[in-house]
Amino acid sequence: MDFLGRKESKLIAGIAILLMMFHHIFGFSEYRINGNDYIESFCIYGISFERMIAAFGKICVALFAFSSGYVIWKKSEDYTKLRKIFSRIIKFLFNYWIIFILFMIYGAIIGDPLPRGSDFFYNLIGLETAPQKQYVNVAFSWYVASYILLILISPFLLKIFQCEKFWIDIVLYLCFILGLGLIHNSLWGFILAPVLYAICGLLVAKWNLFNRLLLHTDKLSIWIFVFAIIGLALLRQSLILIGINIVGVDGVFAAIFMFSVINIFNRLQSEWLNKSIMFLGFYSMNLWYLHGIFFTGSRPLQEILYYPKYPIFIFILCIALVLPVAIGCDFIQRKLYTEARAICCKILKR
Repeated sequence: MDFLGRKESKLIAGIAILLMMFHHIFGFSEYRINGNDYIESFCIYGISFERMIAAFGKICVALFAFSSGYVIWKKSEDYTKLRKIFSRIIKFLFNYWIIFILFMIYGAIIGDPLPRGSDFFYNLIGLETAPQKQYVNVAFSWYVASYILLILISPFLLKIFQCEKFWIDIVLYLCFILGLGLIHNSLWGFILAPVLYAICGLLVAKWNLFNRLLLHTDKLSIWIFVFAIIGLALLRQSLILIGINIVGVDGVFAAIFMFSVINIFNRLQSEWLNKSIMFLGFYSMNLWYLHGIFFTGSRPLQEILYYPKYPIFIFILCIALVLPVAIGCDFIQRKLYTEARAICCKILKR
């Protein structure tokens, strides 16, 4: 039995999207306008508890990318055939474009500027998107370009990591880290960073490291894994604080976090909690895109989000507002993709 199976992947996706939403809601004062602030719970050395959690929440990208790399190895036959690769990319982009169109409609309704010219075409693959842009955009969709690139180079990754010696794989991984270090301040460095996390996931899957580690930790107390996460968070944020670039090791941090989280949930044995987090994980990509609606353009909806003032209520409100839309978008995406695919099949048969 695979330690990181389908259910566990959805669980991690659910945790990752919660971390991401918390990261964006409470981690950036520059994203908030017109006094849309919140009441901080308590501070340690001048830093609020919410900002601490939000800062660690950035690990969400590593969690998503690591999971993708893990799947690429486990289902390698789906990532070596061009037809399946392009089919996966088209479906991924199709789902994103549905939400992109909704954002454009929203922008037109509220009278905000929309992306034009080259910016529009960049937006179609998630580039030139950010809360700082003056036009309405899917503010946190930059990962679209990274994911497409990862899928395109997946046959290459599977090819070069075919060696049966662990130390050679580690050397290759270090070479990727060094290569990215040379361009980490460029656009390509930004896009390629998640590929490193994916490679880490690929290697963990290849060498079955989770299952091997489980043999030695199966009987450990739940508190060991809780403290492991706390220690990981402190180490990760300390490295960032002193100015160390953690891109090369964030994949490893993601692996430790995932292993600890899954062990915690396995020991809790709470069916309703598992199902709730997995439910969020199922809609995680739509939630990723949609919660950017509070941080784009003139942001008229942001005042509603921060109205409760208390962080826990703001966070719950964000989920309550975005989740129904994510579910509705999922229905539309499935329906339209099925119909579009059927139409294409008919055309090709003529």
